[in-house]
Amino acid sequence: MVWRYLSLAACLGLLVGVVGSAFHWGADAALQAHVWASQGQPLWRELAISMSLSAAMLCGALYLTRQFAPEASGSGIPEVEAAIDGRFRLRWARLLPVKFFGGMLAIGSGAVVGREGPTIHIGAAIAEALAGFASLATNERRGLLSAGAAAGLGTAFGAPVASVLFVMEETRGEFPVSFHTFAGVITASAVAGIVASHVLGFGPILPVV
Repeated sequence: MVWRYLSLAACLGLLVGVVGSAFHWGADAALQAHVWASQGQPLWRELAISMSLSAAMLCGALYLTRQFAPEASGSGIPEVEAAIDGRFRLRWARLLPVKFFGGMLAIGSGAVVGREGPTIHIGAAIAEALAGFASLATNERRGLLSAGAAAGLGTAFGAPVASVLFVMEETRGEFPVSFHTFAGVITASAVAGIVASHVLGFGPILPVV
């Protein structure tokens, strides 16, 4: 049973690493679109094009969220905590695409929004999908949601150890403590961090030679 759960956590880390890396690449491309669209234009036209792109992206993010998944609004961290506590059910099938594309558009618009919240929400949504497919018990499902959140944060920053500590601190009142749920958080975060380091090129900020 423990090995089955840890294998599921490893698959979760792999999926979150890939999807989270794609999200970060898309967000960077959305930001870069301002430069691509206005390059070589006079200053006033650069400003006009950039402002128009920002407005279009923000409207697109708002439309996706309000029309298809209102629960995708916000940073995502409080919603994940509520889901782990059993007060909120993540409807992953509609949440995942809206958070993915809506988050990219919101970041590309220049809105004051970070990448860690959406990536944590995406990670938890993937964990909810896997938990449903594997028919996990309630406590194991809650543990896997925490593992998905840690994997998302590990993908966002390329810091799997810090991600485990952050998730444990944030969800200390909701996390179902057991050996395999805790090991699942570590496994998912480590795998996601490895995937992100290869895809996004993360490396040590302070290398020690």
